[in-house]
Amino acid sequence: MGVAINKFVGLEILNDMSQEELDLIVKTIIDKGSLTETLTTNELYKKYQPNHRMYLDVIQNEILAFGSHTFGSNKSYIEIVRDVCKKMKVPFNPKHDLEHLEHNLLETVLEKTWESMEYEERKKFLSNLNEKTGIKAQASAAALIGLFRAGGFASYQLLLLIANQIAIMILGRGLSLAANAALVRAASIFAGPIGMALTAVWTVFDLAGPAYRVTIPIVIYIAAIRAVHNNNQFKNFAF
Repeated sequence: MGVAINKFVGLEILNDMSQEELDLIVKTIIDKGSLTETLTTNELYKKYQPNHRMYLDVIQNEILAFGSHTFGSNKSYIEIVRDVCKKMKVPFNPKHDLEHLEHNLLETVLEKTWESMEYEERKKFLSNLNEKTGIKAQASAAALIGLFRAGGFASYQLLLLIANQIAIMILGRGLSLAANAALVRAASIFAGPIGMALTAVWTVFDLAGPAYRVTIPIVIYIAAIRAVHNNNQFKNFAF
């Protein structure tokens, strides 16, 4: 017999999220889930909301329910991430672990964003990153991906920008972890192109039903937040 897969692996990151970070997931489920979400009818939600930590298991189950409804029955979280990658045409090996899949997904988001930026937008954006990147505005997306893969402070900033822009699109406001002057300047330039890239992706899936509207933004957002948490050595750096 094969080893049973824990379908919740990857969703334990919710335990480490702040209430603000969890807000986005809950709002996505409720607003994008249309009439099919069951979170708001759950007794724990009714009793404790907006203290999301009191019903994390309910949130996790809801994410899996939407992913399974979209892509097949009883999917694990990593299977849902694989299917999101397929839908977004993200290059990956099915044997990759979760963080590798998520990294490839975020690279695709960055690639689409960079390709959506005009020359002047790229120049302004690069000048507002706090690390000398050596990237020229006329460079291809591969240069930005190379910067992202190198890790370090600039990579951390890119992760914050992705998470922050998704928060703006879903919550109507940015995350407080990204509330600093330099990053706000970079985010204001990045917002239009990344917003266009994400909207283009989500609009396609909007037509396919509420499950896609829930799983696509949540999977991208969780990927970004996980990577931000894994790079928390930079959280106290001056921007």
